Amino acid sequence: MFKNVFFLLLAISMTIVSSHKHRRRGPIFRFYSQPNHKVLKAEAEPAFDNCFNIGSFRSAIFRAPKTGSVEMCSQLDCGGICVTRDMYRSFAPRDNIREYGRLFNSVVYRNYTGCSV
Repeated sequence: MFKNVFFLLLAISMTIVSSHKHRRRGPIFRFYSQPNHKVLKAEAEPAFDNCFNIGSFRSAIFRAPKTGSVEMCSQLDCGGICVTRDMYRSFAPRDNIREYGRLFNSVVYRNYTGCSV
């Protein structure tokens, strides 16, 4: 009986460890071509201060710790007109056309907050 309990506990431990390895731990940004987070267009695992070219997106969900900011830019390579969203207050724009009057094409994740929208 001791062997059975030992192997059962070993199997449970290995399952728990295995499931933790497959879980994403970093931030995930999801971009949608339609308002209200519909029709997933792209997904990115951002690193601080790196520009990500997405192509035009209408809504997004920035899943990350609620610190820092995301800068959304109208042109590729984080150029053109950019707006900054404070992650603590506003991490999921629902409709960029309604909120800003434009679509965005690239983003950069910052570990600090500048001007915020």
